[in-house]
Amino acid sequence: MTRNRLIAQAEQTGKVSPVPDFTIENWGVYEANAFFKMPPKPFRAFVLKCFGARAESKDGIHGWKGPVPVWVGSPKTKERVGAEQVKAFANAVRKTPRYKQMNLREGIMLAWAFRADAKQAAEQLRKLEDVDFHFIRLDMVRIDSQRFREDVAKLASKYADYESFLTFVSPPQVEVDVQHL
Repeated sequence: MTRNRLIAQAEQTGKVSPVPDFTIENWGVYEANAFFKMPPKPFRAFVLKCFGARAESKDGIHGWKGPVPVWVGSPKTKERVGAEQVKAFANAVRKTPRYKQMNLREGIMLAWAFRADAKQAAEQLRKLEDVDFHFIRLDMVRIDSQRFREDVAKLASKYADYESFLTFVSPPQVEVDVQHL
């Protein structure tokens, strides 16, 4: 509660009044409001890291998942990817050495939503050039939700049982230590 009040005060006044021996820290928790207000470059870096891709922004390609080029959409959830972004990404993929050698004919696009014309453009690329673009929708899922548990449990295999791993996930613990001056 105190943390939320301090954040609200900072947003209203533009500064936080000095409070001795008090810090606000986030460990593995991301503030959704701050996340959606991120500039595009840090947003892309964050999404690529979460996706397990390495960030390397060059000529319309934002990163790489192994040998596959990756493109990341806007941090704004209302912006949907259209045909123009798909075509621009396709042009960037065409310039890669692996595409020119006919070895790599795919790409991954990550975004909050995709318009119908984006899907049509990807289908045309698939038919005309044998290029396969994978659209992956970004979504905010609470770590304590049933959906998160189900999504992680789907990753289980005979070598890794993630369902039982989730028993270790618990709500954050708040510890307060006060020092009198």
